[in-house]
Amino acid sequence: ALGPHPDVLTYQGFANRKLGNYEVAISYYSAALKLDPVHRGANEYLGEYYVETGQLSKAKAQLVKLEKICTFGCEQAEELRRWIAGAKS
Repeated sequence: ALGPHPDVLTYQGFANRKLGNYEVAISYYSAALKLDPVHRGANEYLGEYYVETGQLSKAKAQLVKLEKICTFGCEQAEELRRWIAGAKS
């Protein structure tokens, strides 16, 4: 398949988020999830983006989505859960 890979888009989103380029970051996450709606990394990082930007209800919705993707649990859901817990304290 030609074109961008969801892993690459997710990484570009992550890098931009760390630089504070939130609008650029969310466009990469959205592009990754359009190609692969169950991409664990993109779903986790989108949730972290929501925590960082004070959108906790959206972050929690991402966690629910990740828990459905990871039926038996996964590192990405655990990490996002930690972010959400940290935001509340």
